[in-house]
Amino acid sequence: MKFIIPLVITLLCLCILYTAGCVFPGTDHPEPDLPDFMPGMFDKGLPIFPMNDEAPEVYTLIWQFDLENCSGFEKVGRVDAVSNRVPVFVVNPDSPGKIAIRIFAPEQDIAVYLRNVVNPPEGLNLSLPDEVIHIPKGESVDTYLLLESNGSVGETIGYTIIDLIAEDGWGMGQGCLIFAQDSPDIPEIQT
Repeated sequence: MKFIIPLVITLLCLCILYTAGCVFPGTDHPEPDLPDFMPGMFDKGLPIFPMNDEAPEVYTLIWQFDLENCSGFEKVGRVDAVSNRVPVFVVNPDSPGKIAIRIFAPEQDIAVYLRNVVNPPEGLNLSLPDEVIHIPKGESVDTYLLLESNGSVGETIGYTIIDLIAEDGWGMGQGCLIFAQDSPDIPEIQT
């Protein structure tokens, strides 16, 4: 018995020394490479669904920004980041901006509404060109959100979330950043 306790302690110490190279700093373990683009929460959109309904397998409507066809802005692009590469719009105070979007109806004919705009900079209004946009099943529609200012543009406090919904209550919100032309907070933009 006298020899078993020192033997167990010695074996335990050897195991600790053997594994020390795996857990202590100074070991050569390369960091995993991150992809150039890693989707974040705002890159795919935020599903909106009516209360007491389960999430569908396929959404009623899908929409996305079409940055190549936007007009009336000083700058348009995406935040230069690994994830959450949300669109950035720098407002031109002399003209209304048109944020080009594409809306897709994968499963059924839908009528789309602009339900809500969360957290826009003060002094800006967003609207669709028509109150309702009708989209046949399996088709997409290219349209735009009209961004107009009613005076000076206020400070950008965070992401602006734009909610488009179908008549059945299902929808999708997309995030973007909207800045005044003279804002010191405009991030680096990838065009």
